[in-house]
Amino acid sequence: MNASEYKENSSAQGQENCNISHSVVDMVLSSLYFLIFVPALLLNVTVMWVLLRLKTKTTFMVYLKNLVAVDLLMTLTVPVKAASELPGAALGLRVFTCRFSSVIFYYCMYISIILMGIISLDRFFKIVRPCGSMPGQSLLFGWAVSIATWVVLLGGSALPTMVLTSRTPLDNSPSSAWK
Repeated sequence: MNASEYKENSSAQGQENCNISHSVVDMVLSSLYFLIFVPALLLNVTVMWVLLRLKTKTTFMVYLKNLVAVDLLMTLTVPVKAASELPGAALGLRVFTCRFSSVIFYYCMYISIILMGIISLDRFFKIVRPCGSMPGQSLLFGWAVSIATWVVLLGGSALPTMVLTSRTPLDNSPSSAWK
């Protein structure tokens, strides 16, 4: 929860005067986002580099490569969110974050959750049928499921959300782009 959401929630609950400086909270959270971004980017790029050098022989590797790709994409949205949380951030940056960066962040989060579920199912079937092969354990099936996950979520949630959040903000307040 960012400071503007906290401020709105506390106002709605009649707790406006709680002696919290929202600009300080925004500054601290933005600083933490920026600090977390650097190691996250380095680690994600390293893992991606290692995985791209490994041959894809199993569905597990297909799903894992997709998981790392989506995690890297999610990591790239963090500095934009951090910059938009800073006090005095430009309205254009906040609108961009609302319309695109946050949507991509949640799109990536949903894909990650689905891919981890698919990896769990894949591991379950490998344990249940260790010697036999099931139709869902072919590389072609793994790639098809991964691509379908990306496309269905993009078409079903990300693009409509980007289109539906294209309203012009009413004023320069941080929360106006989100209403």
